[in-house]
Amino acid sequence: MVLVGSVTATLGLVLPLTASPATAAACYYTSCNGRDPQSTGCASGARTIDKIPPGTVSGATVELRYSPSCYAVWTRVTNSAGLPGVAKVIGYYGGGYREELKTLAAYKGEVAWTNMVSDAYVTYACLRRWASQWYEYCSAGH
Repeated sequence: MVLVGSVTATLGLVLPLTASPATAAACYYTSCNGRDPQSTGCASGARTIDKIPPGTVSGATVELRYSPSCYAVWTRVTNSAGLPGVAKVIGYYGGGYREELKTLAAYKGEVAWTNMVSDAYVTYACLRRWASQWYEYCSAGH
């Protein structure tokens, strides 16, 4: 009997802590435009919805990330080769255009991401690289 009471008391203390509003994201939908996915909490629970096919961009993985809690997307680049470049998330909506850029620091193993755009846009994850001229590689639109 004491054990049941202890479990009930413990559960009563744990449930309110896990439902805390402090874990809520700091933005939603268009209010996420231009904001950082990490500092807003949107990166928590995010998933990759597309990536530039492996081998297309030498030494880098380029992902289009989506936050279902924030309804926002961004580009994340894992720069295994440490080459210079610019990560971009591009969005098109109703004749409008929005992009967020992040210049890579260009060190091996770097993980960098752009600020976000709302999922109201048709979005693309892109990486621009210099090799005698600028090349831009992009994912499919989502």
